[in-house]
Amino acid sequence: MVAEFFKNLKFWKRDNPFLRLSRDLLEFSQAFSSVTDMSTLVPSIVGKIRDLVGVDAVALFLLDHQAEQFNLAHSRNIDLKPHLRIRGNYYFKRSDRIVRWLLNNRYPLVLSKMPEVLNFLNDEERDILRFVSTEACIPLEAHNRFIGMLCLGIKRDRTEYNENDLQLLIAISAQAALAFENNRLQTEAIERERMRRELEIA
Repeated sequence: MVAEFFKNLKFWKRDNPFLRLSRDLLEFSQAFSSVTDMSTLVPSIVGKIRDLVGVDAVALFLLDHQAEQFNLAHSRNIDLKPHLRIRGNYYFKRSDRIVRWLLNNRYPLVLSKMPEVLNFLNDEERDILRFVSTEACIPLEAHNRFIGMLCLGIKRDRTEYNENDLQLLIAISAQAALAFENNRLQTEAIERERMRRELEIA
């Protein structure tokens, strides 16, 4: 009876969703904890998300504070050669409906489960999502600010995104967004200090 109890306990530990989520989050944060260069940080985070969720196609859009739009910062396994039919480039505006939906709902959008949202988008937005093979959109927020979105393709095993997948994506996207934003703020602080010293010297 005791042996059976410990056998069941091991099974519970192996398959418990909470423990799996905790393990995945720890693995995710450790993967880029020592990375400070943005050119290394972005592909490192995107690659880890692909591995954890089990997808091939990923597109990351991050806020360009000067242009006030969300530019394509990184992509994996997406053919970007074809020219976009309408907008001509891969970016989202602040006023785009998908940005507003993600801002209002603050939850991942799985397009196959909510086709009415896809119909609500304008042609330019649908054009971009089609070219980056989007099945799920995950908002990226840091310090209560919307800084971008992660567009994921279909899963390798062809199954739908379930609740466990979405909870994992919510958790890791929060960590990723914080890493991106902290890196940006640190870079800006270094640049301000450099300019201050140059002015002092001048």
